[in-house]
Amino acid sequence: MPYLLSAAAQLYWPARGTRNRVRPAGLARDLSVAVLSFGFSFRLIAGAGYAAVYRGVLFLFAGIPVCVWLRGRKDRAGAEA
Repeated sequence: MPYLLSAAAQLYWPARGTRNRVRPAGLARDLSVAVLSFGFSFRLIAGAGYAAVYRGVLFLFAGIPVCVWLRGRKDRAGAEA
């Protein structure tokens, strides 16, 4: 899952145009690597089977409250300083 999401992010940022100016050669290279990585990751996840993907998504969702809690602690510590 992380590889799939990072490949998707690599496609998202140039399309959004929020990054600094990008050279066309670098953009073509980044896009081709991102598309290949996204396809490979998607195929790998699909080939892993239903049970593995289901468990992975459950663990991913189980980590969200931990991230929210840690972010709250960090924000609270920054507000007190």
